[in-house]
Amino acid sequence: MYRRFQTLDRGQKGVITVGDLRMIPEVSMNPLADRVIVLFDREGTGRINFLHFLETIAVLSNRSKFPERRAEALLRIYDVD
Repeated sequence: MYRRFQTLDRGQKGVITVGDLRMIPEVSMNPLADRVIVLFDREGTGRINFLHFLETIAVLSNRSKFPERRAEALLRIYDVD
């Protein structure tokens, strides 16, 4: 996961930007991309460090060991009101 993070960190600053996430084809093609990105960018800074990246991936994974957190995250993505 860290190698993947490093490839996204084009500026090699230890953070990725919302724009970097949008460059991932699976994200850019997703009609709910903005909602997914909010999960990564919890603080609304537009910058995601490795810890937040990893935590979000772990929660969203099909093999998540955090079923309650995964359900909450998915609800945040799909529930518009």
